Amino acid sequence: MGLKERREREREERKRQILNAARSLLFEEGLQGTSINKIAKSAELGVGTIYSYFASKEEIFAVLQEEGIELLHNKIKKRLERVKRLKTGSKPSPGFTSISAGRIRIILTSSTTFSRLPGFCSVKTSRGR
Repeated sequence: MGLKERREREREERKRQILNAARSLLFEEGLQGTSINKIAKSAELGVGTIYSYFASKEEIFAVLQEEGIELLHNKIKKRLERVKRLKTGSKPSPGFTSISAGRIRIILTSSTTFSRLPGFCSVKTSRGR
């Protein structure tokens, strides 16, 4: 593995570290109780490092919401495929697993829930979708 690949991997690991810290704080303290300073402390990173990955707390939560929506979408899609197979007599896939109640709560209660959908708001994320 070259230097470029290693740096990219480390950057992705740091980004994941930030998102994991933010997710934990959101569950514990809610959106209003969470700050960039708290995220940095929890992730054991400097505030400047957080800002080098995300422009704001809202962007971090928009990325978390996008992940939650993708997870929910995939679970529903798998369930619908299973139902379709049952209707056609095909062998069903493994059962539908439950989705974290905390993730659903974030999706349903946050003001930027649908930030990645056209026409709802203009929070931009670094994921670029």
